[in-house]
Amino acid sequence: MIMRTIHNILGFVLAITVLVSCVRKNDTVEPYTAPKGGKGGKAKITVTAQHHEKTISNAKIWVKYAPEIFEGESWDDSFITGGSAVLDSMLPGEYLFYADGNDEALAPGDTRLTGKATFKIIDTLEKEYNVFIQVDDWRHHTNK
Repeated sequence: MIMRTIHNILGFVLAITVLVSCVRKNDTVEPYTAPKGGKGGKAKITVTAQHHEKTISNAKIWVKYAPEIFEGESWDDSFITGGSAVLDSMLPGEYLFYADGNDEALAPGDTRLTGKATFKIIDTLEKEYNVFIQVDDWRHHTNK
């Protein structure tokens, strides 16, 4: 009986020792910082403002690089389009586009259209992207 008790105590002590001694060291992992976007890369972005799939040729397009730090009306670049704005040599990152233009086919007073779109480049390849911003005015879609 004493031998049995000693074996049980030794087994218990051995089990506790194994459990306590098996502590893994965890290294600190730095959080991922997303690329900020901007000029200097290999990508080309063509941005087109459209209203019901019709290109708005007089649109003005603004672009913001890294829109997660967007502060008010601080845009990084703007373009007056003849249909599309072309941004050459863009880096990986996130972009916010805002478009403002007029569709003369609408009733007078309802021609101003606005819209926005976000886009993310995730690789460093030489590649061309097309972004279509759907511009609209909620007033001409409601029953007056």
